[in-house]
Amino acid sequence: MKRIPNPCVLYDMVYNGMTTKLLGLALATIFLLSLDGFVPTLSAQRLDTVWQIQYERRIDTRTQKYVLDTLSIWFDESSARQKIGDDVDLVLQGDSLMMLNSFHRMYTSGPIEMKDMSWLSNPTIVWRRRRTPRVEVIDSSGTQAIASYTTRPMIFHYHNNAPIPIPMRLLVWAGGDVPISPEELKRFYELQTIALTDLAIDHETIHDTLLARGVLPFRTISDGRGRKQNDTSGVLTTELLSVRRTTVSADFFDPPASYGVNSMPVPSEEQLWELREVPMPGGPKE
Repeated sequence: MKRIPNPCVLYDMVYNGMTTKLLGLALATIFLLSLDGFVPTLSAQRLDTVWQIQYERRIDTRTQKYVLDTLSIWFDESSARQKIGDDVDLVLQGDSLMMLNSFHRMYTSGPIEMKDMSWLSNPTIVWRRRRTPRVEVIDSSGTQAIASYTTRPMIFHYHNNAPIPIPMRLLVWAGGDVPISPEELKRFYELQTIALTDLAIDHETIHDTLLARGVLPFRTISDGRGRKQNDTSGVLTTELLSVRRTTVSADFFDPPASYGVNSMPVPSEEQLWELREVPMPGGPKE
């Protein structure tokens, strides 16, 4: 015959069991609530918020648009990053310049002052550094809405880095409505200048002009000034798709720990003097 527990004992068992469960639930709740205060701090250690700008690059003709790629740039007041090749990323971090190569799992690093290292391997740029004509800045008229922002046109007359420099024209639709700080904008233009040095050293002057005005380029159209009006082949257009704040990992601008590292060769004072001061045929830079 099955024995029925004493009611008092049964009550005590149930009561103690419920008490244990309630106590466990209370402790769990307190633990979760306490975590709620720590989560933002832990997240801040793992994540960072930066600006991300995306541009579409295309070749425009009179009848068609050939999209080349989508260019993404991440930056804040101290760091910036952009892909400049299939396997190569250009990164600025503080006073350092890095070229990350994901194919070879290597990166090359040096002081940002060495952004002109292409001088050592490209005599054409040495020539251009000394003899390039001044960049002409022309303020045009009108406004245009691009990505819902109001922009105004500026025209730059400059030259590319060809052995015989070709006169080029850059139409920039720019605006200052995006709340990017001067320090952040400076880092953005530093990155763009380095990325475009091999195409034209005049981009440094162009970007310094845009930075001084506190504006962001929303659309740029580059072509040769000698182009006939009905010749639209090869006109390069870069147009903004989006500009926003986004979250990246805190080590987003750091080289991967598994990558090997090379140091940029730093020229001696004698080499720098030769690059900057020794006269070349054609006379001094204008």
